[in-house]
Amino acid sequence: MGLSYSTNTNAVISVQWPKMFCGLVVLNVYSLCLKFPQEPWFNDRLGCKTTCLTSSHVFLRVQMHVPYSKFFRLESLQRYHRVISLESFMAELAPQHWKPGFHVAYCYEIAAARSADKKSCPMKDGNPFGPFWDHVGVYFDRSELFSSLSFHPSGVHRWLERFPATEHPVLAFPGAPAQFPVLPEHRGLQRYVEWSETMEQLGQDVIETHLIRPYLAIHLRIGSDWERTCDLVKEGKVSSHLMASPQCMCLPSVDEILRATRYWAQQVAAQSLYIASDSNTHARKLQETLGEKVKVVALKLELPQTDLYVLEKADHFIGNCVSSFSAFVKRNRDVTGWPTSFFGTVDLHREREDL
Repeated sequence: MGLSYSTNTNAVISVQWPKMFCGLVVLNVYSLCLKFPQEPWFNDRLGCKTTCLTSSHVFLRVQMHVPYSKFFRLESLQRYHRVISLESFMAELAPQHWKPGFHVAYCYEIAAARSADKKSCPMKDGNPFGPFWDHVGVYFDRSELFSSLSFHPSGVHRWLERFPATEHPVLAFPGAPAQFPVLPEHRGLQRYVEWSETMEQLGQDVIETHLIRPYLAIHLRIGSDWERTCDLVKEGKVSSHLMASPQCMCLPSVDEILRATRYWAQQVAAQSLYIASDSNTHARKLQETLGEKVKVVALKLELPQTDLYVLEKADHFIGNCVSSFSAFVKRNRDVTGWPTSFFGTVDLHREREDL
């Protein structure tokens, strides 16, 4: 018997069925800017299935009001886990098992300390939290606080003792109960995150219209917000284990971007370069560096998920080792065996030998 819990950028809902202790997990993989900085938690909570669940259902949404199935195949997750959409849960199960008037929020005491009355879980503080719950139509009636419970699978029995299913059939959390970055043993679960047919078509259209194989793809995470974050790392004000990986090169210089791109373009004999960036693409400088024989492509796409798809399908990919956006691409590429490198990790002596 076990308790299931999972993650998102906003909230988690676990439903415990009496006698069965069958967990139902609400998992919302969405984030600001329509990207996936919280996606690594997805793998860890999915990985919980084999260690702390008897069985579970996962309800998924990507972004604030977009169903998971718009971007990914729900049926792919069903090969590993019992899955149901959030929409189905709210329409079919919530009316019986999570009725209005019985919406209880669960959180650590330290989280409740942020609230005005110091005893309510901050379920709707800020955006996207408040708008998400409002869209789903959930208004919390009270809060249950805890302090010493752990989200590690070894702590399942303590959860069941503290919140028995007969009295607490639904557990709704304000945050993500999972490791970040994703644990090594859960990285392989990325194979169950497969693009939807719509996203495959959008991505393939970009590749076939704009790129020539073999193509190199790079992700530049160099915006002003990122620059400020990297400054904090240099100053020692935040841990060097930042975001999606142990710290390496947080903010690559323009020289490093040009050097690494030139090196890998030569290694794979690239005919084209695809640039995904949150700021300056440096397309002109990259074109000058690579020469006229390499086509440099930098597009302003409607969906960053399309960027993710194109980066994933490249003959070689260079990412930012700290960025969760790059990490998502790498995990997908690892599943299919495509190579990945990161800015700041190519040995200069080896580069000189290769050249």
